[in-house]
Amino acid sequence: MKWKKIRYEEYKKLSLKEEQKKLDKELLFKGNFEYYNELKESIAGDKTEFYNNLKQELKRNEGWVSRNIIVEEKDLDEIMDCKRKSKYINVLFYIQSVYMKCFI
Repeated sequence: MKWKKIRYEEYKKLSLKEEQKKLDKELLFKGNFEYYNELKESIAGDKTEFYNNLKQELKRNEGWVSRNIIVEEKDLDEIMDCKRKSKYINVLFYIQSVYMKCFI
């Protein structure tokens, strides 16, 4: 995994955008949330469409990354849906996280 992060930094330095985007997504799906915003910024089209498509992909690959992304995007409907589906998700934590991102 470490070598992929190094390769990612090299792609970034060399402005190899397509390679960087592919590696962004791969690293994100491996649990590296810090690559989400860079991946999102690399998308030229509709950011909302990008988010919705990514959210669907992540639902198939359920993990903490998708929960971080729905908090990052302040997607309260999706947060509540996660709470309905899982008794283990602390919805107050997510609501607090969304609140903090919205107002601070």
